[in-house]
Amino acid sequence: MAAAVVVSRLKTGQRPGLGSIGNPPTPPLENEAKNSGSLRFSLLLTARKVLAKYEVKTSIRTCGNARPDMQADYDPAYDEFRPRVPLSVSTDGTRLRYSGLQNCGSPRCPKCAPVRGIQLSERVGLVLNAARAKGLHVQFVTLTARHTIRTRLVDMRAALGDVYRRCWDGKGMARLKREGLLGGVRVWETTDGPKTGWHLHAHVLVISETAENCEEAAQHLKGRWVDLLAKRGWKSSLAVQDSRPVTEGFQQLGAYGAEDMKGWGVAAEMAAGWVKSGRRPDRLSVPELLALAHVGDEWAARRYAEAVEALAGQRMFVLGPKLKRSLGLDVQDLAEDDVCPDLVPDDWREMGRVEGEAWGAIGADKRPAAARLIYRKGLKEGEPWPVVVRRLARLRDDRRDFEPGGMRHPVMALRRLLAGVKL
Repeated sequence: MAAAVVVSRLKTGQRPGLGSIGNPPTPPLENEAKNSGSLRFSLLLTARKVLAKYEVKTSIRTCGNARPDMQADYDPAYDEFRPRVPLSVSTDGTRLRYSGLQNCGSPRCPKCAPVRGIQLSERVGLVLNAARAKGLHVQFVTLTARHTIRTRLVDMRAALGDVYRRCWDGKGMARLKREGLLGGVRVWETTDGPKTGWHLHAHVLVISETAENCEEAAQHLKGRWVDLLAKRGWKSSLAVQDSRPVTEGFQQLGAYGAEDMKGWGVAAEMAAGWVKSGRRPDRLSVPELLALAHVGDEWAARRYAEAVEALAGQRMFVLGPKLKRSLGLDVQDLAEDDVCPDLVPDDWREMGRVEGEAWGAIGADKRPAAARLIYRKGLKEGEPWPVVVRRLARLRDDRRDFEPGGMRHPVMALRRLLAGVKL
């Protein structure tokens, strides 16, 4: 979806629906690293500042730093070993990336969320493909609860999580399991609105051996959900719970639960092209909250920090042992603290290593110029990498360079000169 369309819909406050701006889909995730990379890095810096301001303890605050095990070179200006990270350029000379950095793995981090989105979509796709291959039946169920602007997300997560776990207990569910019900796969999704407050809801794939049993299980799940919510003092009604059979459109439907994590590409576009209008749509995803915080919206910054703190440690994908055996799958569950790999495309060439702090000071607006410089001087003309690094230093626009301790401060420059190191 073009950035102009995104901004236009946000300005008009258009109510989001399935696959629309409320949880914006991203272009194919295989190309995610090619899509708004510099803006996603800028969003990460904003996220770290926001989370530090509100004192939220989370691994997102260290995401993007050089890993402790990265190669470190002695820097005489600082009289210490400083880590240097691999810097790569695409073969067409238009994009840069650097690797060897820490990944927090959080689905609320603009750096790691696209990878988590891929992993979640792949797992849901495997489940649906296996179910169809074995002739099983699937119902797509959405479970929600009533909320107001005063509802705290941390309370909602605790209540709804406990209710969902208890939904699969009881005599009625035990009977359905004996008659062919195999289990379910659950994905949580979170949106927020200045008038409606937090909206945490669950998307569940109910899988059974027969269509009748599957339909009955979906209805039973919805009814038990409403009853258990009422016992905890939370209001809801059967009318707002939704269920539908998954047929030939199963791939699109199955990816719906991952859309919140897929939305970071559009969020990056929003952060670049946003024009303040004084109005917000009635529902915003977590990526959209951060995009608004990136352009100075304090309400969105506060709500983004609350989402990160309240949802920390939430498991993204769990497939029970019985369902794994029935589907013939051996897939791992997905949690926030699992190892999160880098999303690396095939058309990149590592050029050399550069100090992470030095590279980070090159502004996002100058990254394209840096990519062209590395491509032209490093790849085509074959200049030595230290010479290319010195050229990159000229693109730096960080005023801290000239302050005490900065790379261009006279004392630091003199130390390097005496040590025979050129910048």
